[in-house]
Amino acid sequence: MLKLIDVPSIFRQITVTLAVLSLLSAWSLQRTSAKDFRIYTSVADESKPNAKPVVVARSLTMFRAGKVYDYMDQLGELVVFEPSLQRFIVLNGSLGMQTEVGFPLINQHLSVSEQKAKELLSLKPGQPDALNAGDAAFLNFQLNPQFQITGRASDSVLTMSSPHLTYQVKVSTDVEKETLTSYFHYVDWTAKLNRILHPQAMFPQPRLVVNQELKTRGCMPKSVTLRMSLPEPRQLKADHQIQWDLDESDRTWINDWEKLLKDPEIKAVPLVEYQKLFLADQVSASR
Repeated sequence: MLKLIDVPSIFRQITVTLAVLSLLSAWSLQRTSAKDFRIYTSVADESKPNAKPVVVARSLTMFRAGKVYDYMDQLGELVVFEPSLQRFIVLNGSLGMQTEVGFPLINQHLSVSEQKAKELLSLKPGQPDALNAGDAAFLNFQLNPQFQITGRASDSVLTMSSPHLTYQVKVSTDVEKETLTSYFHYVDWTAKLNRILHPQAMFPQPRLVVNQELKTRGCMPKSVTLRMSLPEPRQLKADHQIQWDLDESDRTWINDWEKLLKDPEIKAVPLVEYQKLFLADQVSASR
């Protein structure tokens, strides 16, 4: 369902966290290199004035040999980006299952989801399933995001604001063109994947618009502050720790993940089955 008011509270908490990770995580490079490196991302909730920020999400992202490995320990989920094969592999070790999500499948799912959203927006007030004005405006924004942009290309801070979402991005311009291309290729596809894996998450268009602005400016973020007005006012900040090589423990992690991907005891399942089992596990663990 697209109606935010119909989502159970515990399920909404799970999907909001996932959406936040999608919008904020793995968005920080102070400089770039073709060599292997890692990014540790911590997302903190700064919504309450005069209160200590609360860490709500963490992720570890490793770039190695043309692949990207992204691990979220609180979900027990590993996502492997393989652009040469035009696919993601999503693995959950605790559930003993993995699924392959190809780029064509992502585009197909997004197209169907967007069409359903447009049909929902076409309903007039009073019709069954019609959204209220606030939810309709937010959904329309997700499909057709418009931002007011402040900050010159030479500035170290870029602000992209709207009535629904506002990004404040601290950026670095010391980035090679080749790295920009490959890095944002990963970020763009990850934003699309998130919507497929977690249908209650936002559509990827707002994230893609921000990415495009950064690419046009030839820069990458060092930190991102996100202010959201729906479903409730919220402010979050992503901080990143970058290590410009992989140490022995990192390589061990990757080797273990590669072995797990080939483990015959890990069941390969269709995407729909993976989604169903994963969400059921998350709801059960939150009770």
